[in-house]
Amino acid sequence: MSTKKLVELAMLTGMGIALHAVEGQIPVPLSLPGAKLGLANSVALATLREFSLKDAITVNLLRTILGGLISGSFLTFGFFLSFSGALASTLFMWLAMDPRLGLSCSGVSVVGAAIHNLAQLTTAMMITREPHIFVYLPYLLLYALPAGLFNGVLADKLGFAIRSIGRWDSNGEQDTERSNTPHGYLPSNSERPRSGKQ
Repeated sequence: MSTKKLVELAMLTGMGIALHAVEGQIPVPLSLPGAKLGLANSVALATLREFSLKDAITVNLLRTILGGLISGSFLTFGFFLSFSGALASTLFMWLAMDPRLGLSCSGVSVVGAAIHNLAQLTTAMMITREPHIFVYLPYLLLYALPAGLFNGVLADKLGFAIRSIGRWDSNGEQDTERSNTPHGYLPSNSERPRSGKQ
């Protein structure tokens, strides 16, 4: 792994931790367990687009572990919920990026948000042995729609920033080897084909 890539992934990990911390200070207008914006998921999606599944899982798991250590929640109930949601959502977003599905960045993000909620509820059920916890699932899936759309837009902007930084090498020269197209390219909403002639 090049030093440049290592620095970029470290920046993404730090950004994910920061977004997770900021989100913890944002009041959620719903008294629904597990209802969050999931801002850190935008970092995972941006990493998937610009790098690879392995890098995205590494960034997300490091973000979860380091965030848990910093906040003092490491190996607590909340940590395992966050860990399972991060791992499952990253994997399913990667699967949803299959070009044959034709999903935009926001569409993939909605899939990730829904899977994140499902994985967290499954983990909570396994720990508490309370199956009735799934009564929250329809409401969480409904909440995942606007949250996923928002994070998809955020991931798209973040990916553009990563590519802009990546065009320049350590000497300030333009890096011609770095493609302007994401590694796992997903069209943004504005790039989706309109109905009618394409």
